[in-house]
Amino acid sequence: MKVYVVQSYIIDDWETVNEQTLVYHFKENALRTLQDIRNQDFMPIVKEEDFEIHCDTPTHFEAGYEGEYSRGCVCVKLVETSIQDYHKSE
Repeated sequence: MKVYVVQSYIIDDWETVNEQTLVYHFKENALRTLQDIRNQDFMPIVKEEDFEIHCDTPTHFEAGYEGEYSRGCVCVKLVETSIQDYHKSE
């Protein structure tokens, strides 16, 4: 069974905060969540902290202090994977 995982986190002052992992059955829902996190949660931080955008694709957004991502950054990405021990009920 294929699933879509949206992983996101914020690093603020060398500490990881607001880390979350969300799993979706439908890719469209995962992509919508990724864009919501990017636009509503992360873009205000990018502007306020003057982060440099490193990657901005439909499935991956990452921005932070140039050369110092461990000091401050935001990241959200979509990973497509399979559940290895899935057994469909009859």
